[in-house]
Amino acid sequence: MRKYFQLAQNKMATVRWFQLHLHGSTIAARLAPSNIQWWIKSYLPATNTSDTPNTPVTPTKRRGRAKALLEASSVYKRLVSTVKVHLAAGLPGNAHVIAGLIRSVLKEEAPEALSSRFDVSLSYTYAFLHSNDLVSRRATTNRKEPLDWEFQWERQILRLAHVVKTYNIPPALIIGFDHSGFQVLPLKSTTWAPSGADVVPLIGLDDKRQITGVIVEALGDNFEGLVVGFQAIYQGNTARCLPALEHRTKDLFDDFIYEFTYNHWADEETNISLFEKVIVKHLEGVKTRLRLVADQRAVVLLDAWPVQNTESFRGRVKRSWPWIILLYIFPGGTGKSQKFDVDGANVMKPKLHDRATKYIEKEFTRQLKSGVNAVDIRLDLTLGTLKVQQLYWLGEVYYEFKTNVPARTAGWVKTKVPLAFTAEWQDRAIEWQMAGKLWPGNSVEVVPAADELEPSPTDDDLGNMTFTDAAEAAAAGLVAREVETCRDTFDSLGGADIVKSKEGRRG
Repeated sequence: MRKYFQLAQNKMATVRWFQLHLHGSTIAARLAPSNIQWWIKSYLPATNTSDTPNTPVTPTKRRGRAKALLEASSVYKRLVSTVKVHLAAGLPGNAHVIAGLIRSVLKEEAPEALSSRFDVSLSYTYAFLHSNDLVSRRATTNRKEPLDWEFQWERQILRLAHVVKTYNIPPALIIGFDHSGFQVLPLKSTTWAPSGADVVPLIGLDDKRQITGVIVEALGDNFEGLVVGFQAIYQGNTARCLPALEHRTKDLFDDFIYEFTYNHWADEETNISLFEKVIVKHLEGVKTRLRLVADQRAVVLLDAWPVQNTESFRGRVKRSWPWIILLYIFPGGTGKSQKFDVDGANVMKPKLHDRATKYIEKEFTRQLKSGVNAVDIRLDLTLGTLKVQQLYWLGEVYYEFKTNVPARTAGWVKTKVPLAFTAEWQDRAIEWQMAGKLWPGNSVEVVPAADELEPSPTDDDLGNMTFTDAAEAAAAGLVAREVETCRDTFDSLGGADIVKSKEGRRG
């Protein structure tokens, strides 16, 4: 493993190699990209682009002249004491908050320290905190996957392939949605505090102020991915808990709908509202555009979450829109099969963190310019202030994600959903169905992954047409390109030699 780290020049390529090489092994079921990245940071020295491979970058080159001058100045000592005073006074000990504080103080007291090559990045902030006897604690975000997740993942794609084949469903009529928590002050769940502190309040655990955001995404005509809409669910008993109407009605939020519940969690009513206002509206528009019959089947992919896996919810969907087929993602499998969990959260949430950092920096700078001493600055983190700010952050980040075609396409490939449109997987789905391994009974209707529901009757009237060859070829080509990219990366980094040496040691 260490030998491979010495060969690798690209961290993401290393992660991709592990995912490809370890696929199907027992360790892969427990290995997250964060684990791999930590190993890389621990064992792989920083590298430059010279002809000599893996020449360690000297501290002087890596940190740059501006940073060296800053740390040799009296401003640096005042900066350290200012940060520690604020942490002791209760400032949220988050790297984004501290980066904003450092940057705003430097703008006022030492603007010459800031340059095009030095802008108080998060990596510099981490180094600053570590070098001044501050340590971090992080709230856990572990996800528990079932031991047989590979089998369940395969069966899920085969179920989709069987439905697509049976009812001649085009890719544009595959749609999914996912719930995610969005903090009112979006910060990472890492808290910095003086070394040896007895109690460290963890950001992300202590601050429970958040909304539930529901992202709706469709597969698209050519598997390019479409972001269809966003449902924001606030905590409250009346519409007064929502951001002011003058903000909600701006053009930036054309794709947004707003709901409220007593605890900001989604419930059956908010889910039905999402179907009425976003999902069904989009699917009916697609059927009109493609000139399909009104009762053409469509598939909605969703979590096997208790609130949307009830008999009441499934019954309401079936009565209102009998042409919709609900396919549930297996429990614990959202990190593999849920489109937003696979790519959207990793795109949107870091950008929300960046916007929160800029907001904090702006507030620090405003108070410094008004004459407030650096150690006396106080942030207004009240809900009324942050709720409107968060709405604009969400609107901007949502629009950026919606227009990021490469990210949307790659996310669908990672979920393996396009495989359901290939002849190979559709043939396998038929074999599984004939063997009785695909569905409980012979149903292709509303079937959660748990398989404990009574089967619903099937309807074969719409299964007479064959799906177009063009869509099948597009899906096969998309998957083939992804596999080829993985193989090229693997070979170029010497992965085959490592596998041979590992097999030799085993022998």
